[in-house]
Amino acid sequence: MLSSPPQRVQASLGCLSGDAWSDNIGWIDFQCPNVVVQNDGTITGAAWANPSDDVAGTQNIGWISFNAADTASCGTGGAKITGTALSGWAKAISADNNGWDGCIRLSGTAGDGSSYGITLPGGTSASGDLAGNAWGSDVVGWISFNGTATNGSAYKVTFTATYIPPPTMTVGSFYANPTRVRKGGTSTLYYTVTNPPASCTITGSNGFSAAVSPVDGVQGSVATNAITAATQFTITCGSISSSANVGIVPTYREL
Repeated sequence: MLSSPPQRVQASLGCLSGDAWSDNIGWIDFQCPNVVVQNDGTITGAAWANPSDDVAGTQNIGWISFNAADTASCGTGGAKITGTALSGWAKAISADNNGWDGCIRLSGTAGDGSSYGITLPGGTSASGDLAGNAWGSDVVGWISFNGTATNGSAYKVTFTATYIPPPTMTVGSFYANPTRVRKGGTSTLYYTVTNPPASCTITGSNGFSAAVSPVDGVQGSVATNAITAATQFTITCGSISSSANVGIVPTYREL
């Protein structure tokens, strides 16, 4: 059974799942939501290098963290997806720095001068498979994110985009006070809108029109023009609208 991974933050863009492969330590398991991608592309959380898959018979690797706090000793900035490329570091947090610092570089230049790295060809705008290699020094060696293992098993690490629907806009309340006025009098319209647009429009069947800028969840108000007959007022925020009516107080005459 896996122990709890290092602390992570709730995903905003999506998460990583699947398996990467190292000829030295075997499978590295990515699970959603253990490894997540934040709004700014920062990668947080950790993948698991299962010791039962340790093909070299070395010590347990365990959690490989992408959190900036854990990788600070490797380099600044943590791990991040920018455009279609991954940069920064991951780190095996069980490393004791006695012969191995646990640092795994996600992109760089190999000893022969060739470049390496992990890419997400479609970027984070849609789900897709990662490709390429990271380098974990002599202990972990090359880590491949998409390919076929020496035992013939195909593997890949996949980014799954998480759709977060926009906040729902609602007109929580819209009413007039008073609801009846003497002919030629005015009323006040009160409105409350959650997740409002920059501007809403209030109109009246008597020709009244006013643009208002609601503050999320905060009641606002606007005075009407002169009301000479029963009038319906409507607030419109995008495709959402609500109405309120104001009537006229009857005029009585002595006979």
